[in-house]
Amino acid sequence: MKITAISRQRRLQVNLQAAEVLARFFLDHSPVRGTGSTIWGDIFLTLVDHDAMRDANTSFFEKTETTDVISAAYSPIPGAECLHTADIIVNAELAISEGSKRPHTRKGSHWGITGELALYIAHGCDHILGGEDNTAQERQAMRRRELRWIQQAREKGLLDKLVAIP
Repeated sequence: MKITAISRQRRLQVNLQAAEVLARFFLDHSPVRGTGSTIWGDIFLTLVDHDAMRDANTSFFEKTETTDVISAAYSPIPGAECLHTADIIVNAELAISEGSKRPHTRKGSHWGITGELALYIAHGCDHILGGEDNTAQERQAMRRRELRWIQQAREKGLLDKLVAIP
């Protein structure tokens, strides 16, 4: 599996290598649900602003508003050695505004912009692994799982250099 992080926004300075390591951690340390024997090839993690996220939401779901994250997993191309690919599109601008509102609200630990961005990355990874959030129960299960992953990543120091906070 190759994870490539790309920034298509200018508001948040993100260490793209740290974002790739974090996404790999979430994907490697998570039980695979609903994906059977999925073998991942390329996974693209793209950080965008509100306008680009709104455009992506329109393209993928015909919705005109912005959102936090969009995930799309693709079946292998014939002859591509059964490698699945995926896009995880993360709204970095929303992570700034939402993370600034709650610097210490997740189980007493520092949250802020870094925690919010990590949550969006975790949520995107959860979706490509088969996580669903169509019901309240599914949303709660996903959020518990994602917060657990973030706590484990924080304990390993994987969030320390994710975002450069001025």
